[in-house]
Amino acid sequence: MTPSRRRGVTLIELLVTVAVLGILSGVAAPALLRPVASDTTDPGFVAEQLRRNALRGGISKSAIVVVDSISVELTAYPDGSLASDSALATDLLTGTASHVSKQ
Repeated sequence: MTPSRRRGVTLIELLVTVAVLGILSGVAAPALLRPVASDTTDPGFVAEQLRRNALRGGISKSAIVVVDSISVELTAYPDGSLASDSALATDLLTGTASHVSKQ
């Protein structure tokens, strides 16, 4: 009898390869898909984070942001609404805040 030559891969080898790739992608995907933090000095970013924390925690959260060298107090309530001085323009629909430019 002549020894048969092995051609291709076995089903077990394919299953092991797919399992290893699945584990690697499961570990790597959350690290790669993590959102990149924005500038923490941006009033809009601070307002958004404050609002999220108030919604998650169920209590009011306050912070002071600096806009054009003026300190502005910003308060987020558990219902998702924001209260701030006129230096921040708060969108009533989305609750996001943006800087109001002086003209």
